[in-house]
Amino acid sequence: MKAMKKLTAVILCLLMMSAVCVPAFALTRIEEANVTFTVPQPGDTVEYKELGVDAPDEYSAKIFSVSYYDSETSQYVEQREGDTYIDGAQYRVRVQFTAKDGFGFENTVFYVNGIPYSGNIGQNLVETEFTPGQGGGNGVLIGTNIFAKIAAFFRMIIEYIRFKLSILPPKVY
Repeated sequence: MKAMKKLTAVILCLLMMSAVCVPAFALTRIEEANVTFTVPQPGDTVEYKELGVDAPDEYSAKIFSVSYYDSETSQYVEQREGDTYIDGAQYRVRVQFTAKDGFGFENTVFYVNGIPYSGNIGQNLVETEFTPGQGGGNGVLIGTNIFAKIAAFFRMIIEYIRFKLSILPPKVY
């Protein structure tokens, strides 16, 4: 009887977990998301606008923040929409990627001009720096490894079984 109770608990556990997790696995993983940012000219107006992307049905990209480096204070100064780009100033622009319904990316690696970006600054933001009128910049957002999601799914199942069947105490992470 006790073995039957445990088997029922395991089956219920798997059914519950599949009902909860299948929608997450049903997301189509975005392998690569690209946006090209055109460097403005001195005197151009700062705009927080949508940018052109390679697959507009899968994701969008929008300018999230624009700031320039103030050498007197040694800090970046946030620009508001409608401000003008200053000639010779060093700017930092953050572009936010947003996946559309049915698509997703996580555990992202960022590349700016083909060079891996060292940190995920959160909110799917890609950061690039430029001086108005000089050069160009683009950001690429690379999707997650599906095996990481599968491993997380099985870890969740094991922890649920440990908890429900009291085989082992729940592991604290």
